[in-house]
Amino acid sequence: MLLLSLFREPATKTRPIVCDGPWRNPPILRWRFAQRPAWVIRALARRFPYLGAKALKLDLRYSTETGGLKTLSIASLVIAITTTVFVGALTVNVMQYRNLGGSSSTASSTASQSIGQPISGQVASQLAGVTIQTLAAVGNGSSGVTSPAVITNASSPLTSDGKPEVLYVGGEFCPFCGAERWALVVAMSKFGNFTGLEYMLSSSTDVYPDTPTFTFAASNYSSPYLSFVPVESQNRSSVLVQPLTPAQGALFSQYDNAASIPFVDFGNKYVLLGAQYSPAILRSGGSATGAPYEWSTVASQLNTPGSTIAQNVDGSANRLIRALCVLTGQQPMSVCSQSFARTMAYAAGTPPVASAPRFADARRHSQA
Repeated sequence: MLLLSLFREPATKTRPIVCDGPWRNPPILRWRFAQRPAWVIRALARRFPYLGAKALKLDLRYSTETGGLKTLSIASLVIAITTTVFVGALTVNVMQYRNLGGSSSTASSTASQSIGQPISGQVASQLAGVTIQTLAAVGNGSSGVTSPAVITNASSPLTSDGKPEVLYVGGEFCPFCGAERWALVVAMSKFGNFTGLEYMLSSSTDVYPDTPTFTFAASNYSSPYLSFVPVESQNRSSVLVQPLTPAQGALFSQYDNAASIPFVDFGNKYVLLGAQYSPAILRSGGSATGAPYEWSTVASQLNTPGSTIAQNVDGSANRLIRALCVLTGQQPMSVCSQSFARTMAYAAGTPPVASAPRFADARRHSQA
């Protein structure tokens, strides 16, 4: 409206606008201009910074005698307005692209402010709400996804509270633990409910820095079928905060001579050494050098079977569900009777404790 008011037909003494641009003084640009006080020019500059004389060489000449605008370069004004519109449109498009989960939707510096905060209701719902239909469509998932190994030399089952126990050992700094938590939460949510999950990023100085994940440190898990015992042994700064108990340390040493994490013992029947898929899946372009995605971006793809995230996270979860169904005696039937919970044939044999897994981090502190 400000620009329109500047160019309306004057009711007082007028002066012509002189075009100083490359199209010098064409008749169509010989508009007439009413006298305007100095505040109009200042208002124009404040409202449209890109119209500044220095930045865009906009030729505004102010007459000290009349207080009116003496000459104006229309060509420069057109260029300035076009530039303003273009920059504004570009800014809007970039913001929309971020919201749609493009490369600019990746975790920004503000993501660190969410560390230790409870996960949103939407993310919690998306984690627990991966449908049976999606899991069936994903099946074994990506060809690079691995499975837990069968334990054949266990002396006794691992239980707590009268139920099979799933023992998780990891660290908040560890990007491989970060990747595995996504699959573990999706799988365990088919047998019970998590509360107290909090946002976490892996270490910014480790490989796959700032991998988006959660922490089990303050979480609780309730299930009529399973007990879940998480140990986040180190925090994001690799400081030892939760030592293993002697019994947990004995299992860790027995099945994981490489001392790598994540380590998950499924009732002393199966063991998982390292993440089932690469943390690069949680980054822009699936690349180790890509920027990490936001938590909401990852969660929003879990129920889309054809997405790369679902093929890896859900495919990993399916392999865990098959092991969990063995622990629970195929309960609940609503889950364990599904094809994705019954078709996986695990290779029998002692887990490869002598060599480090593909996707694992070294524990950085002793249990002292």
